[in-house]
Amino acid sequence: MRQTGHRGVSTVYAVFALVVFCAFCSLGVDLGRVQLARSELQAAADAAARHAATGLADGTALAKARAAASDNKVDGQTVWIQPGDVLLGNWDAASSPRFSTARAPLNAVQVSLARSHANGNAIPLLFAAILGQNACDVRVSAIATVAPALPKGFIGLNGVTVKNNLISAGYNSMVNTVPALSYRAAGMVGSNVSITAAQNEVAGLVVLGPSASHNLNLAEPPVWIEQPILTPMLDFAAAPTDNPNGLPKDLTVSGNTVLPGGTYHFNSITLRNNASLSFSAPATLYIDGNVTFLQSGHITAYGSVPSNLRIYQRGAGTVFGGSTANNIDVCAVIEAPQTAFVGWNGASLKGAATFLSIQAKNNLELYYDESLHRTLDGAGPSRVSLVK
Repeated sequence: MRQTGHRGVSTVYAVFALVVFCAFCSLGVDLGRVQLARSELQAAADAAARHAATGLADGTALAKARAAASDNKVDGQTVWIQPGDVLLGNWDAASSPRFSTARAPLNAVQVSLARSHANGNAIPLLFAAILGQNACDVRVSAIATVAPALPKGFIGLNGVTVKNNLISAGYNSMVNTVPALSYRAAGMVGSNVSITAAQNEVAGLVVLGPSASHNLNLAEPPVWIEQPILTPMLDFAAAPTDNPNGLPKDLTVSGNTVLPGGTYHFNSITLRNNASLSFSAPATLYIDGNVTFLQSGHITAYGSVPSNLRIYQRGAGTVFGGSTANNIDVCAVIEAPQTAFVGWNGASLKGAATFLSIQAKNNLELYYDESLHRTLDGAGPSRVSLVK
């Protein structure tokens, strides 16, 4: 009788040990399988959402989601997407809920994928099946947004450095020509190297080349692009041999000077103390040299609309501004990729500009005119981002 009792106890222990062994095996093997399947399914959802977002504009979102998902396998099986797995809607981080199919504009895609009992494809379990759990459901989702092409505002290709007080903001010159009175955080400042500023910086969109850095306090993270910001090519073929009205190639401005609209070619422009250069109609300036401000100078487009004044400046080592450029104000669209912008104390640029570098000691204000609708070359037609 005792031997029989011992055998019974041994059997109970053996069964208990087997259950514990299966539980541990399930924890190690089955859990690992489920976690791997979840990772694979999430990767498929991410890829499908990103690819689908590129099809929002032309109505191919579902087809693109299916194509991207089918390139992936989960637990050895190809991922297939059903129409109900893909939702088109609006993503707004400031709204609740952040994603909604009832809001406009259409700028986001949500992809929800499941390997489940309901779908007949739950992840099978090996050791847990001994304990009565044959399979496990896995569900994931991903949301991707698409944003318009990056604006091309103010760029210092080799760096933007401001010792104190940087404002980078946006405005619309068709509505308001005095941005300091009414602006919003829709500016754009970019560089391939670094953007540094101290104290009271206010910045809208910050765009950085692949290895660039910044030290700004930002409400939204910067955008790193895959390729460096492109250096614009300057074409001086349209530069005139002689200036209208016999204006000298080396222009010195004193007091308030208003020039007729037209196309000009200068070797240099110097603005003396408190000088102002403006135009009575749209104008284009080609400059083979420096643009120097002594004190409190102004260059202003016709009607204070930046698109009415295009400035192209070239020459290695050239400068726009200068070490005495205090309290300067420029309203124009400037392409000067070989030129260093130097503003000492107080500089305001309205419109858009590309310089080799941008440097200021105190109080640099960069107001990007959104009515220009300039987009950053080489950054792609749109930006797709995973947000969830």
